[in-house]
Amino acid sequence: MNKISFYMANIKCTIIILGLFFLFTGCNNAQNKINSNDLLYGKWKYVKHFGWRATKFGNKEIQSIINDTLIIEHDKIYFVKSKFIEPCNYSNILLKKFFDRDDKEPNVMEDRALAMKYTKEQLSTLNRVEINCSTYNCLNTLYLKQDTLILNYCGGITIFLLKVKH
Repeated sequence: MNKISFYMANIKCTIIILGLFFLFTGCNNAQNKINSNDLLYGKWKYVKHFGWRATKFGNKEIQSIINDTLIIEHDKIYFVKSKFIEPCNYSNILLKKFFDRDDKEPNVMEDRALAMKYTKEQLSTLNRVEINCSTYNCLNTLYLKQDTLILNYCGGITIFLLKVKH
């Protein structure tokens, strides 16, 4: 009987130690988790673009975007040099799956350009970036795929940007 109670005590001790280990490592991981919005914050540089309707921007404006840097801060999105696109001041930013909405179809106004280029399966890999901008400008229709940011419905062009590594 003593051997059984000795083994039971050891088993209980082991379970308690394992439980504490998982509890502390879980808390530590929770503290180290990155806010998904942190993926957006920082500098973004032009990679490519495509026009999909008569754009309100001419070659001069497009060249300006190509040579510029987009900055996303905790409360503001803006191009450093391109003053023809107003800065977007916001208080909240949300990342959602592309089809995280009732209709589960591309939105005719916002998504038309991307839907012309990509299949529904490809679109489902994008995250919709919802921003409560205080002014209307082209920077309020954004999508994220890994480290690529897509400015869609931007005066008739869709612009792809890559995050600048520090």
